[in-house]
Amino acid sequence: MSLIPQRLTSISSLQWYRLIRYSFLLLTSILLAHLQVSQKDIGGYELIFHLVYVLSFFWVNGVFQVVLIRSGQLEPAIFRKFLGSVWTFVLLFSLGIGLILFGLGDWGSQILFGLENVRYWNLYILLFVLSLGPLVYEYFLLARRQYKTLLWWGTLSYSLHILCTLLPFLMGYGFREMLLAHIGLSAVRLIVMTVDLGLPRWRGVEASWWKASGQLSLYSILGGIPVAFDTWLVGFVSQSESEIAIFRYGARELPLLMIILGSIHLIVISEQGEMKKLLSKIRIQIQKSMLSLALLTGLLCLLSPWLFSVFFTDQFVESAFIFNVYLLIILSRWNLSHTIMMRLEKYSFMNRVALAEVLINVVLSVWWVQYWGWVGVAMATVVAYLFEKIVFSIWLFKKEGIRLRQYMPIKSYLGSSLFIVVCFIVGSFVIHEFPY
Repeated sequence: MSLIPQRLTSISSLQWYRLIRYSFLLLTSILLAHLQVSQKDIGGYELIFHLVYVLSFFWVNGVFQVVLIRSGQLEPAIFRKFLGSVWTFVLLFSLGIGLILFGLGDWGSQILFGLENVRYWNLYILLFVLSLGPLVYEYFLLARRQYKTLLWWGTLSYSLHILCTLLPFLMGYGFREMLLAHIGLSAVRLIVMTVDLGLPRWRGVEASWWKASGQLSLYSILGGIPVAFDTWLVGFVSQSESEIAIFRYGARELPLLMIILGSIHLIVISEQGEMKKLLSKIRIQIQKSMLSLALLTGLLCLLSPWLFSVFFTDQFVESAFIFNVYLLIILSRWNLSHTIMMRLEKYSFMNRVALAEVLINVVLSVWWVQYWGWVGVAMATVVAYLFEKIVFSIWLFKKEGIRLRQYMPIKSYLGSSLFIVVCFIVGSFVIHEFPY
């Protein structure tokens, strides 16, 4: 029986791809803990993802959301040239950022991680330069509607990712050899991608594309800062890769939530059609998954300390309470008002709200970390995300006449939210006790 489903759509293929990625990365984290790899080395491994996230989140979402929108608007021949230009932009960007980081030296790690000294910093830089292209390859395959190729790519890439992470430790080597293994894997993946997309070629892109990409990229910058700031604050306060490992093992949203809602968002913004039909589609898709996601989230809130002890060993039990707080982000994720705002191209207002969200997150994080440690940092992020979605929903109603019930099943949402909050309180304060 094939691992790849025979009948695929744009939504299902992206959901399957993200399920593969999350599952393989979660398995890697579990195995690292059970192999008794030191928290310091696990923290160094987690910094790989943080580095790529911080240096790419502010433009990848903006650029490739516009790519998906354009995929249904351009003639095939023109679209191929358009993708070639985007591919060249990705390569030039990764190389340019790599040169800047190399020039900054140790200052670069302090700016990005809050840590004064990061082991093998130059290897991190090289890994970033080689890995950025392959990490966005999914968008190229999705835009070209190569759904089965997307899933095979994900399965093979992340299988090799597990091997490159674990084998160096199993063979008696250390963290440096793991970085070298990932550099080799990224180089091979980049070669494969280049064979498919061709050598870099710049044919120019119309100004409207750059304008739209720039506006969405700015929104992505502001929207991604809370997550980037959280890890930076932990590093700055603790100056410890071990503490970063504890925080990042807990700072995980429910994978199924990200897979389902993230896929709906990307596909909806790329589809053409009347707003009324798109609102109905969003509501139906959310309704389909809400009950199962609520039950799973509530169960995890009740059992997370025990589950973390089993899957990640006792050294990461503290991470479970951070994880419980991050599970509450589902209360804002169900609200896809930002998807509607993008379809309406209300980028200026979105960016103003996102800036306010960043300020709220920074102020609350710095304040609450003094009382509740890393849990306080997570709580600040939950509050900031809720603020953004509430403001967007009010604006859509006041300015566009779009009611919340048109794109969200309100009764189901209120019931599911109440259930999750009750489970959070019982799991975090009754069955188990917050260690703060």
